Amino acid sequence: MKYQMPILLSIILILIISIKEVDATDSKIEITKKDCNRLIRYRQKSKVNYKPDTNIRGRKILPANISDNNMIKLPDIFEFNVAIDIRKYLGGPEDDSAVASAAVIAADKATIAATSAKTAATSAEAIATIAETISTAATANAVTAAAAVATAKTALDNDPLNKTLRSTWETAKAALEAANTSATIAASDASTIKAAAAKTRAAANSADSAILTANKASYAETSASEALSTALLATSAAGNDSSKAALLTAANNTSTAATTAANDASTSTTANTKLIAASRKAQKLTGLSMDVGKVSFNINTGSLAFNGRPLTDIDQSNIALECQKIFKHGN
Repeated sequence: MKYQMPILLSIILILIISIKEVDATDSKIEITKKDCNRLIRYRQKSKVNYKPDTNIRGRKILPANISDNNMIKLPDIFEFNVAIDIRKYLGGPEDDSAVASAAVIAADKATIAATSAKTAATSAEAIATIAETISTAATANAVTAAAAVATAKTALDNDPLNKTLRSTWETAKAALEAANTSATIAASDASTIKAAAAKTRAAANSADSAILTANKASYAETSASEALSTALLATSAAGNDSSKAALLTAANNTSTAATTAANDASTSTTANTKLIAASRKAQKLTGLSMDVGKVSFNINTGSLAFNGRPLTDIDQSNIALECQKIFKHGN
């Protein structure tokens, strides 16, 4: 430990005062622990106290950023160009609005057309089902007629001179011939109608899954056309036959659905045509901008210039006001 000089003198003085006179040959000096605590003041080593920017050995610590190499050096003068969008003054925003409107209408009508096409396809498939039922019945009638002919022929063979049996046999043959003709026609009608209905459904499915508006409308129009063809085939197959009234009813329903789908598809196509025209017009004005000049600002002097001409305080104030207006309106 290190002690200050005044403290040492105090200790010496106290020691002198505290000497007890005893025998000349047996003198003693007495000092208590309390006296030591009161007189001795501890001085902390300088190395213990924290010193900023110094290590435990007292050496100077270099700062973290030992150089300015990593610092971004800003230029003395900042410059930027001032330009205006000419298309804004040539109807660009109006053209953009027209494009957006046409796109919405075209997409909406295409979706409606696709829905109508699915309805028409369902009606066409109903026709196919009815036509198949008629064909099955006609085939069954032909089989029955063939059996009647066989029975009549067997009876006639047993009694060849019986005129009644011969007449029955001839009538049965005529009925079989008519039944076979009806069955053949019904089978052909059912096959043709089924194929047309399948085309109607395929086009309707394509319209439903199409992403592009133009494709959706086009497939819907194709589905409507195939549905109308199915209805016409059904109408022809029904004819004036009262037994085919259900086929005729289904044909009328399909025709109505096909007409609706065709109209919706046509509306979508027209809207899409307008969309294309509006898009082309808007594209003609794309990129029409004009440079007005260059603004420069000196960060050292605080001076502001436009195209090399210094701006006065009034000019700067006016620019600030205009900028405030622009930021306020979001332009």
